[in-house]
Amino acid sequence: MVNYEFIDVGELSTGIKIKDGKYQDMAWEYGKVSFDENSDELKLSFDYIIIENPNETVVDDDLYKLMGDILVEIIRDDLKLNDN
Repeated sequence: MVNYEFIDVGELSTGIKIKDGKYQDMAWEYGKVSFDENSDELKLSFDYIIIENPNETVVDDDLYKLMGDILVEIIRDDLKLNDN
């Protein structure tokens, strides 16, 4: 997993910014997040808005998967906090 940080995006929103690696300095904000429970596996879907893209990186399958992995990590961390 890459290192990332939370960044302020206006008064009511937070974004994610990659700190190293192939996607360094790429930043986005998550939009609508949903879970598809109709299949055998739980599928995560999400919208996003690119905030910063200094290297003009194309959002390909690898980057979309990374965005999803980071989102899952954030959700898991939040669930752990609320479980205690």
